[in-house]
Amino acid sequence: MFWELHAVSFTRGDFAFHLTITSNFVQHVYGLNPLGWAVWLLVVSIPWGLLIGRSGPGNGQTVGMRALNIRIVADDGHELSAIRAMGRCIIQGGLWILFAVPGVIDVVWALFDRESRTLHDLICRTHVVRTEPARRTWSS
Repeated sequence: MFWELHAVSFTRGDFAFHLTITSNFVQHVYGLNPLGWAVWLLVVSIPWGLLIGRSGPGNGQTVGMRALNIRIVADDGHELSAIRAMGRCIIQGGLWILFAVPGVIDVVWALFDRESRTLHDLICRTHVVRTEPARRTWSS
């Protein structure tokens, strides 16, 4: 996503974050400028937050989460709000945009946490729980 957003941002220079790699006398600069941040916020975070934070039986789930029988809930046990889901997505994506090292730390953090929570879960006060498998019915 880091490189895709750089391509989408349309402008060069004044990166909020940048990484320069020099190989074979060619210099590559990867970064995300403020326009790229805005595009990421509008195109990814808001729709993803609205999808996961919707009311009803699919709250806290994507299609993949439903297939894995997991969902995201707030620490207080209530349904995940769209605002909290957007915030969670912004923080998670922001960690990956910072050259992927903080994103890897975010994922590895869950291996050492007693409740298997990631950093973005801790910050947003959410956690992932198991759900009952969906009943499958066959229609005629």
